[in-house]
Amino acid sequence: MYKTAVAQSGRNISVVGGRYGLSSKDVIPADFVAAFDNMASAEPRKHFTLGINDDVTFLSLDRPEKC
Repeated sequence: MYKTAVAQSGRNISVVGGRYGLSSKDVIPADFVAAFDNMASAEPRKHFTLGINDDVTFLSLDRPEKC
C-alpha cells in the first residue's frame, strides 16, 4: 500500500521494510544501526530481519561490531 503510494507520487524514494522482535527476542540498538547501514548501502535489502539469526529465510542483517 505505502510502496504503491510512493511509486505513484513520482518522487525518488526507496521503501524498505523488516521484521524485528520475533519469538520475544530483544532488539538492541546495534540492530537499528544495521538497518540504517543497510539503507545507506549501494544495494539495500528490501526485506530483512533484526534481532535473530534467521536460518530459514536468511534475511538477517549482521550487527556491527562497534556502535
